[in-house]
Amino acid sequence: MKKIRMRKIKFLLLVFLLLPCGFVFAQVQNRSADYLFDFVAYGDSRTGYGTHRQIVEQIGVVDPDFILHSGDLVTTGSSTTQWNEFLNISEPLRTRELKPGVGQNYYPAIGNHDLPPENYFNVFPFVNSMQYYSFDYQNFHFVSLSTETDLVVGSDQYNWLVSDLEQVRSANKEIIVFFHKPVYGSANYGSDMNARNNWVPLFEQYGVSTAVNGHSHIYERTYPIYQNAINNDIGTTYVITGGGGAPLYNIVTQNWWTAKGEGVFHFVYWQVTASKIYGTAIDRDGNVVDTFEVANRTNNKYLILAPAGEGKRKKVRQFTTSGEATDDKFFPF
Repeated sequence: MKKIRMRKIKFLLLVFLLLPCGFVFAQVQNRSADYLFDFVAYGDSRTGYGTHRQIVEQIGVVDPDFILHSGDLVTTGSSTTQWNEFLNISEPLRTRELKPGVGQNYYPAIGNHDLPPENYFNVFPFVNSMQYYSFDYQNFHFVSLSTETDLVVGSDQYNWLVSDLEQVRSANKEIIVFFHKPVYGSANYGSDMNARNNWVPLFEQYGVSTAVNGHSHIYERTYPIYQNAINNDIGTTYVITGGGGAPLYNIVTQNWWTAKGEGVFHFVYWQVTASKIYGTAIDRDGNVVDTFEVANRTNNKYLILAPAGEGKRKKVRQFTTSGEATDDKFFPF
């Protein structure tokens, strides 16, 4: 009798191991005392309905606090039918019970295929008929920008962005921006130089840690970039997540900024701790495509140093929690 039971247990265990499953194989960080929150980003879902459904299912497994979409939610912005299909597929993500402190479950950036914008505004009324907006969550500030309207120096959007970032700087918040066309891209469309020339200097001036893009139907992550060169200390990491359903592209050029690039259907899962932001790109089958880390710059300490010798002024310097000196400016207010 005992032998029969053991054989049955072994058989059931073998069947369980062989069965396909929907579990995500991402190396999820332990939710220790310094764990803060998590979020997901993906984009370019368009009319790839079957793939979009798979992506939504996988996002449901990790159950993030909220979702960012990097644009091109549909293929034809004027098509009510396509918007209804988008609403149907994304419903499990958009209609979840809100996590404490979260204003919305689903935050979009507008893409070129989402124009004209009237249906976009109707689907997302909280954007208040604007192609750009921002929101806060814990000690983070998220900015949704539009590459589909005027963005040059002196434009309404540019002036709004400067004002928004000025307010955030005094609050010492970590800044993440997301918008459609990438400023550092290696696939078919390459880089949007208009956005790079006008926005990137602001990102660097105000210490933006991460920029999330779409438009190119690939996954691409850059090394941290500052003044058009790799800078691991104060650079901005640019992540293209355009694998939400639209036909995939190939990586055309392996540029100097490319840390990882692949044409794959995917989403990106971010887990935020007090000291690090952990990113994991996950494909539609739940396999890990890439992992990376970004420093959480808001968790800095200030130290007053007294140089040797009398009569010298004390100097205020900024350090990370690991004891490394930073080049960030100190704002006493």
